[in-house]
Amino acid sequence: MIKNNNKVTILSSLGAGFEYYDFIIFALMSGTLSSLFYAQVDNEVINIMKTFMVFALGYVARPIGGILFAAVGDKSGRKKSFLSIMFLMAGASLLIGCLPTYDVIGGIAPMFLIILRIVQGISFGAELPGAITMVAEHTDKNKRGAHTSFIISSVSLGSVMATLVAYLLNKFLDPQQVLAWGWRIPFLLGGVLAIINYFIRKGIDETPEFINAQKVFRHKNYLSPMIHLLKGYKLKTLQGIVLTAGTSILIITNLFFPIFLNKIYAYEKSDIFSGMTLGVLWCALVIPFFGKLADKKGAGFSYKIGILSALFFLFPLLKLLEEGTYMTLVFFLMAYQTIIAALMAGYMPLMVELFPVKIRQTGISVCYNITYAIMGGAPFVYTYAGALENANIIIYCISGVSFLALAAVYRVRDIK
Repeated sequence: MIKNNNKVTILSSLGAGFEYYDFIIFALMSGTLSSLFYAQVDNEVINIMKTFMVFALGYVARPIGGILFAAVGDKSGRKKSFLSIMFLMAGASLLIGCLPTYDVIGGIAPMFLIILRIVQGISFGAELPGAITMVAEHTDKNKRGAHTSFIISSVSLGSVMATLVAYLLNKFLDPQQVLAWGWRIPFLLGGVLAIINYFIRKGIDETPEFINAQKVFRHKNYLSPMIHLLKGYKLKTLQGIVLTAGTSILIITNLFFPIFLNKIYAYEKSDIFSGMTLGVLWCALVIPFFGKLADKKGAGFSYKIGILSALFFLFPLLKLLEEGTYMTLVFFLMAYQTIIAALMAGYMPLMVELFPVKIRQTGISVCYNITYAIMGGAPFVYTYAGALENANIIIYCISGVSFLALAAVYRVRDIK
């Protein structure tokens, strides 16, 4: 069995990266899926919005998985919950890669796609809260920023894999080949990675904090963690939701970039995907720095750096994109990912400290998944509001959420 804390961090984080690949590749392939699984109309924006609606369903489904698996984690153990998650993701990803398209089975095709996307959402809704809880409870409090930051490094690498696969498809296959068979490759690969995930996690021990907490208090049933959360931690749950909103609006907007940057600034999709790959890889490299900063200066300090950067720098960064060069695109995406890195490095230790051990996984899951369920509709809202014609709409949305998050982080006791 694996007892070394560093190994627990690495293996837990690696599994989270594999799960994130599965979830994100759907968004990156949204344009292709729109063409394959829906009856096409003359309005391209409407066709795109159909797929973003299915994308948003994955986020709507996340609270279901988050709450269900968190109840298992808080009552029966973090490890039991952690080992169960990947089976849903593996099956959903493999089946998406095998689905017949609209041309083959008609209107049943999008129904199957919707069901499998919901299953993906249920699985991923439990993933990150479980990983945060597992890693944090295996780690000393004064090192949680550094250790939990590796989760996001791994998640970033999972996103790198997704954007790299999408880039290679667009680079080496012509559009007809992608539509004919190439689109299946990312999903089949994702299913295999999810299966590998299980074997990665088998050797991880139960967390010491959970074992010690069980000696003092045990939940009577699987509803008990949620009941305790709703009765005694309403304000902290609200704070957690707003803190999560500050990170989620930026992360989900990033998934809108493949279409947004193509339509507004006329960048080629292959350049966008390669630039996103470099940007997310940069995030994986710099977030440990912000994690150590969170341990030294406080988790709230790192979070505030990210929020203030989003408020003051996103507008001029978007203006730079008007130059239309590849270097400008890469600079923008790397700067954007730096903001996300600062936010996430502070966010995770803050969330761990908001809730006691007996309801920690439930508390994190509720805040994380309710918020992402709401924010998952951002690409749809952006498209409907006209962001494919006016880039400032994105700035208005991000700024509004960031102001709320900034107020919330000042109300939370900082952790050093």
